[in-house]
Amino acid sequence: MRGGFSFRSRVLASFLLVVFLGVLVPSWYTHRVFVEGLKDNADLEIRRLFFLVRDGLGENAAGNEATRVFGWMENVARTLRVRLALYDDTGGLIFASSGDSVADTTSLTQFPKPATLPSAGTSHTPPDALNLGVKDRSTSVYFQGDAVFASGAWPGAGELPRGRLLLGMPHYESGGWLQNIESGMYISVAAALVLAALFSLFLVRWLWGCMGETIAVAEAIGSGNYMKRLGFFKSKEFDALARSINSMAQSIEHHIRTITEQKSQIQAVLDSMREGVMVIDNRGRIRSVNRALGGILNVTEECVGKKPLEVVLSPELQRACDQALAVEAKSGPEKSDAIRMQIEPVRDTVYDVTIVPMRRQEYQDAEGGLVVVFHDISELSRLERIRRDFVANVSHELRTPLTSVKGYAETLLLGVEQGTSKPEGQKSFLEIIIKHANHMAKTVNDLLSLTRLESGKKPFDVKPVDGAKAAAQALRECEHLVEGKGAHVELDLPDTQMVAADFDRLVQVFRNLIENAVKYGVKPEQCGGSHDGVCLAARIWSREDNDGMVVFGVEDQGPGIPAGDMERIFERFYRVDKHRTKGAGSSGLGLAICKHIVEKLGGRLWAESPTATGTGTCFMFTVPKAPAFSDTETVESRPESGPGLPEHTDLEQTS
Repeated sequence: MRGGFSFRSRVLASFLLVVFLGVLVPSWYTHRVFVEGLKDNADLEIRRLFFLVRDGLGENAAGNEATRVFGWMENVARTLRVRLALYDDTGGLIFASSGDSVADTTSLTQFPKPATLPSAGTSHTPPDALNLGVKDRSTSVYFQGDAVFASGAWPGAGELPRGRLLLGMPHYESGGWLQNIESGMYISVAAALVLAALFSLFLVRWLWGCMGETIAVAEAIGSGNYMKRLGFFKSKEFDALARSINSMAQSIEHHIRTITEQKSQIQAVLDSMREGVMVIDNRGRIRSVNRALGGILNVTEECVGKKPLEVVLSPELQRACDQALAVEAKSGPEKSDAIRMQIEPVRDTVYDVTIVPMRRQEYQDAEGGLVVVFHDISELSRLERIRRDFVANVSHELRTPLTSVKGYAETLLLGVEQGTSKPEGQKSFLEIIIKHANHMAKTVNDLLSLTRLESGKKPFDVKPVDGAKAAAQALRECEHLVEGKGAHVELDLPDTQMVAADFDRLVQVFRNLIENAVKYGVKPEQCGGSHDGVCLAARIWSREDNDGMVVFGVEDQGPGIPAGDMERIFERFYRVDKHRTKGAGSSGLGLAICKHIVEKLGGRLWAESPTATGTGTCFMFTVPKAPAFSDTETVESRPESGPGLPEHTDLEQTS
């Protein structure tokens, strides 16, 4: 049986508390308003008297001796039933009236009462509530106990020096009727409490009669007597309760059926989860697994009853399960924390595993056990590895040229200091420094360009453009590189190939792919044996497919790309180490930039290696075909040649 207060005690206390607060709070607020009103009236009254007395004092002090002025001040104090005091600038008491007429006010009767003027060197301290300072010249009102004081500057007149004037008067002159109001308030509160107690007792007895019958019927139903029923009450609230109790017996079977359905739903949820779930009993044996775990670990229902190590080849997982079961058996599941770990039972397959003890504190006879959840994070691990490689590659791309620049610059400086440098050597060193500085600038620019592409802050100017002219424009920008290799690039394109794209971005994609083909697809021995010493570096072609896209291809004659590297060649700074070496002006970001541009244009970029000829690599990308347009519409293109044409756009490429 539960302890604490009974129902009728709580109802009675609640009624009394509500009534008490309902009467006390308004009464307290009314009393507070009265008191504040009396203070405001006292403040106005004492200020009026203070100015009246100070003005009269000034008139009397101007032509009379100090003794006569003091007598006048005493008469004024008796007539007005106030206390008067005058202090000099040092705080010394000059005059204080007697307190006979206000003897019933404690704060005023304690006021200093000097019989005569203070002698030289004698001073009296004013009341603490006044705390008058020499520099205070304002008129202030103070409330102290049952008195109110007004203090202000006294300019001095006649034989009275300047200082401060103090006036005190009793406060709460209407205290008698205020006390009557307070007494009435207390009586009202007491009467309300008595009436509330009587009413609550009556209500509690009625409620207890209804609840007693309800409790008896509920206990009978709980014991298995589902035929027991409640009669109907006159109160609507208890009538609804009676109907609820009467339907409880019929609801038991429904609830049991609901529990069964919920169990099936939970099993369906487990089977639909992408994460694998394994349930282990308190003996460390597998009790059940969901469908996802069967697909992840290639296990079946036959694993039930086995140890986790027999199903998942991970000793770390078995040790963690044994540890969790030991902690649960020793301290209870309510004190056991979940265990998180990562396992890699198969190469490049990583799982984030969470081991959670079953909560069974509500049912002490339950078996307990563990729930093990497997979350496949292989892709996340792969991306994290790519991120680490990216950071390492960026550091390498910047550190290597910086080291070279620093070394050559120090050599130049040492030669100048020792006078051993020669113009030819200085020029060679400076050319190397400029080359590495250009490479670092190119790397940083490509990183910024790639970031802008990913952020999407600068939209593309997509319109109908001629893809053939874009390829020709890119080839002209790469002309110096092609001629330097002693090679040529073949344009196998129709005269007009209209696509929906941004002309500058499309040129950039072609230029990046052409530079890749020339840099890595041409070998000196290949060119030396061809006619006129010129070999074919790449071929650019296009075709239209059936889904409204145009496919462009840039096919080189290089050594090709291994199959294991095909998925990563579009990552930032990724290189095929076997065939691709870093050259000057190469940042390793060209293919990544091309991929972003093509995807933003609505296409895709991929590579095939080897090509149909058995060698080389072909980079292909798709661009949406331009919608039909009339001959009068303008087509975005660029001049085939002419001065002022930039060799590179802002988004430079190298791979």
